[in-house]
Amino acid sequence: MWKKTWNDPVGSKLISVGLGTIIAFLLAFIYSRYTNETFEVVFEKIVFYKVEIELYIAILIIFGFFITQAIIRKIIKFFKDGRPERIDPIQKSNQLKIDDFIKRNNIKRYSDGFTCRYITQKSKYDILPFVHTLSFFCDLHDTPLKLFGDRCPDSSCKNNKRTVNKHIEKNNIESYVLNDWYSIDFD
Repeated sequence: MWKKTWNDPVGSKLISVGLGTIIAFLLAFIYSRYTNETFEVVFEKIVFYKVEIELYIAILIIFGFFITQAIIRKIIKFFKDGRPERIDPIQKSNQLKIDDFIKRNNIKRYSDGFTCRYITQKSKYDILPFVHTLSFFCDLHDTPLKLFGDRCPDSSCKNNKRTVNKHIEKNNIESYVLNDWYSIDFD
């Protein structure tokens, strides 16, 4: 409960003001016991105490506060995130193989004038790859044309009459990708 209240912007201010007030009361009480002054007079002295500081000292204090705060944040982040772990060379080698597999440019060419470009990604739940993006192109032109829907956008092209079933091709390519994945020699 305290942590939730302390992280709340209003709650943290209320807690800090309350702690400051309690400390002022305790100081006034202790000081009034050891001197001949009353509690009210001592409390007024504490609350309305005037501090006269030169301007350059005030600037140094403020600057020092921000530097200290930055250092404390770095220390907290270091211990919160943990020290950098030493990566096992075999684990690093396997990770490099996985990254290389995921990042490479994947193109599958068909004999009938179509080309498929696909991007694989690694699943969050298991490390198996899957086809993320799938794009088909017609290669019967000087510059390959991306298919519009499931056929070539050029009406004079022979691939304009033929269609590509993207769902079947995606399943075929995912089978190809998984077969390729299992052929990687992990250490």
